[in-house]
Amino acid sequence: MEFYTKQIEKTKSTSSPLLLKNHMIKRVIESKGQIKIKDLAYEIGYSERHTNLKFTEYFGMSPKLLSKIIRFQYVLNKLNKYIANPNQSSLILIAQEAGYYGQSHMYKDFSEFSSCSPGQYLDLLRQKNYYNRLVVVNSLVDK
Repeated sequence: MEFYTKQIEKTKSTSSPLLLKNHMIKRVIESKGQIKIKDLAYEIGYSERHTNLKFTEYFGMSPKLLSKIIRFQYVLNKLNKYIANPNQSSLILIAQEAGYYGQSHMYKDFSEFSSCSPGQYLDLLRQKNYYNRLVVVNSLVDK
């Protein structure tokens, strides 16, 4: 009986395309880009392949790419705070908090989106007035 109750709850949250879109994007953002596609697919009652197809259809990118972008934004935000108080955190800790397996994994993704390493980015932030020109996106979805 519990199985059927869970299935009914899944159907309620994904019964229309709008609810499905909102649920998928909400879960990816809430997890800070760390949700596994397998887990997302299970939540909405679709296969991984169908989840990827629907996500790409709705948002124009794969859930994996959006997850990378969200993790990149999270790292950017942490690095901006790191400048204000470098003793509070470290690059290794930031990488772990963002869900990276290691610092080199974070460096790879960071370089892919910014064409510089986190260290080079921090050097840019230390330059005068650079922080005043920086724009950080805090939310991808209207709440």
